[in-house]
Amino acid sequence: MSKIVFLDVDGTLIDYETKLPDSARKAVDQARAHGHKVYICTGCSKDEILQRNLCELDGMILGNGTYVEDHNHVIMHQAMPLEEVKKVVHWCQERNLAFYLETNSRAKNKLSSLFFALILYFCDNTYESAAIQPFETCSKENSCAFS
Repeated sequence: MSKIVFLDVDGTLIDYETKLPDSARKAVDQARAHGHKVYICTGCSKDEILQRNLCELDGMILGNGTYVEDHNHVIMHQAMPLEEVKKVVHWCQERNLAFYLETNSRAKNKLSSLFFALILYFCDNTYESAAIQPFETCSKENSCAFS
């Protein structure tokens, strides 16, 4: 009888330097060879996952359940409506909380500053004073937060 295996990514399937150990690759490959399905289940966005060198998988549950793929077929993608995004941005700004916005699109590498500026503009017209950082400048030390 085949089973479905759900694995977290960071610190489980890969280490915190985003390296996939050979032992993890081998275990996933063996499970799949024995007819089991292997999925990742993570808070990461698709864009973050595409940047990692993962082994062959049957599917993924990403963004804490907001995006689901099975064999490269999108089963569900539930983006946050713009009005809700505005509410969250305002709530964070009112409390002087740092935050960042994510998308599943690889295109955000070139469009992220524009996207974030538009969100802030539609929220309260303060986009010019926001510390907006393009995605490609993000790192573990610099989480692309608005401040």
